[in-house]
Parts: sequence; structure tokens; C-alpha cells
Amino acid sequence: MSSIKFTSRQKEIIKIVEKNQPVTGEEIAQILKMNKSTLRLDFSVLTKFNILIAKPKIGYSLAGSHFHYFSKEEIKEQDISEVMEVPTLINHDTNIKDAIINLFMYNTDILYAVDNNSLVGVVTKKDLLKISINGKDLEKIPVSLVMTRMPNIIYLYSKSSIYDGIQKLNYHQIDNIPIVKSMEENGKNILKVIGQFSKTTACNLFFELLDK
Repeated sequence: MSSIKFTSRQKEIIKIVEKNQPVTGEEIAQILKMNKSTLRLDFSVLTKFNILIAKPKIGYSLAGSHFHYFSKEEIKEQDISEVMEVPTLINHDTNIKDAIINLFMYNTDILYAVDNNSLVGVVTKKDLLKISINGKDLEKIPVSLVMTRMPNIIYLYSKSSIYDGIQKLNYHQIDNIPIVKSMEENGKNILKVIGQFSKTTACNLFFELLDK
């Protein structure tokens, strides 16, 4: 990897992603004041060499980023966005078969269903397993029939603390929490999923504290 020579524009893209991840190609293009089509080759190079990870409907994140551990005080004060993971999104009308494919493709246990970029549902591996064993035609059943809907979705805003996330995981006995950003789109207020916080991350933080 050390022999790879990136252009100045590619280096700038890496800096933008590092600062704003996850960030879409359109947002990167706006920051650089360029057309997204002009950056297509740059995105291709950076993903090919495993510098960036691209996720549909989420955007780009740095690949192989080192996990930063926090002190006890930082956990209570630091924004949860500092440790959130990249979520996997699907459209709310995606069928069960395709949802299962997404689970394996992205090696995840949970999918977040969106409608016009707004969070509308959560689908777990258990939800998909239950419907699968019924022997129905999975290509004809949308995930909207099995997903947990608002207002029963537990979520956190990006400015919530890491401690808030750990408390919610424990109190509600869940494995993952979507991290959202409230924004206006097409004249409507929506909750856009920008990340997730998991028990795995919480455990990593806990064990690191024990080792100090």
C-alpha cells in the first residue's frame, strides 16, 4: 500500500471522509465544488484499494479505521457519533428474500428500513427467520410486514453520549441502536439513519476500561 500514489484530489477526498463519515458522493462533490460524475474515477480507485468503504444509501467511510477507546469520563461526555458503526439500510418495500441476502452480504444482524431516506422500521435476523420457516413465497412479502415500526423503534441522536447508548442497550435489552439525525427533506421532517451503536462496541469500551 505504501507504493500507491494518490492524487491531491484523492487525498482531499480521504480527508473529507475522515472528517464527515459517513458521507455521500453528492456531499463530497458539494464540498469540493465539483460534479459527482467528475469524481467517479477517484471513488473507484479509493474503494478498489480498500481506502474507502461504500454502502448504498449511507455513503463512504474509511476502511480499516482504528477503534479509539475512551476513558470513563469521556464515555459519559463524548458524542456517540465518535464510535458509531456503519448501518445497513434497505427500502421499506424490499422483499424478505432480498433482505436476507443483504444480511449475509453485509455480515450484519439488523437492517434499517427507510422510506425516502427516513427511518420507518427495523428488521432483525430473528424477524426474517420467523417468516422464512412458514414456507411462504419470500419474494412476495415486503419487510414492512415483519419490521418493528415507529414509534416502537429505540434510537439515539448523534449528539447523545456514549453513556446514553450503553444505558439504552441495557435497559431495552437490545443488540443495536440506530443513530439518527433530524433533518428536513422535501418539506418534511425526517430521521435519517447515519450510524448504529452495538453491544459489541459497548463491550469493547468496557473491556478497554478494565485493562487500564
